[in-house]
Amino acid sequence: MIALTISVLTIAIIAVTYVFLVMPRVTDGADMDLQSTDYAYFGLWNTAIEKGSLKAFENAKELGYGITFPVLLTADKKLSVASKAAPSLLEILSLIDGHVPLIIEIPPSKNANRLCKQLCLVLDGYSGAFAIMSSDVHVLSFFKKYRPRYARGQILSCRRKGARLPFKKRLSAFLKRHLFTNVVTRPDFIVTDGSLMREPAFLLATKLFCRRGFIKNVKNERQYAICRERALYTLFERIRPQ
Repeated sequence: MIALTISVLTIAIIAVTYVFLVMPRVTDGADMDLQSTDYAYFGLWNTAIEKGSLKAFENAKELGYGITFPVLLTADKKLSVASKAAPSLLEILSLIDGHVPLIIEIPPSKNANRLCKQLCLVLDGYSGAFAIMSSDVHVLSFFKKYRPRYARGQILSCRRKGARLPFKKRLSAFLKRHLFTNVVTRPDFIVTDGSLMREPAFLLATKLFCRRGFIKNVKNERQYAICRERALYTLFERIRPQ
């Protein structure tokens, strides 16, 4: 009987610890309501309209889609969209002007800390709805500490099969994939691709804690329909969801 009690207590402690580690932010505090909408990656573009161009962003705005895009810091220390067209972030914010929500992606980089500081200076003066997302734990930790009112999202990426990584990077990828990094980032939403939508940690965050879940790289109607069947919203490209 004592052994059984100890076993039950041990399992309970492990379960509670796991939930504590992977839970997202559960308190109010973020400014942005992510809204019930899908997000056009680099805007609405096609063979005639350049990916990530002002026209692509304008098209998405006119049809009421949210918009998501990665940003980078140029050599002259200006923020621009990470695309061939490369409009500046200020141009995008002026064009959108709060009409649709934005999710701004910050890719991992050596100058990520400087980029985050510059981004804060710009976004602090923007009155529209926006959120930050990144696969970089340090980026999300920065915003958790210095801009807790910004909504922030953790990007989960599946490691390519056959890819050989150093142990440190494999460990980092494992921790992020299973959302153990949530203990330091406490994201408001989770972004992943279709291959990870059944991961226990993703389901825990989106179902148990009712955090918004997004599926990225949605490029056809079949993928889109699967996401909507599971009440997941998308970061889509090359299609026009109905």
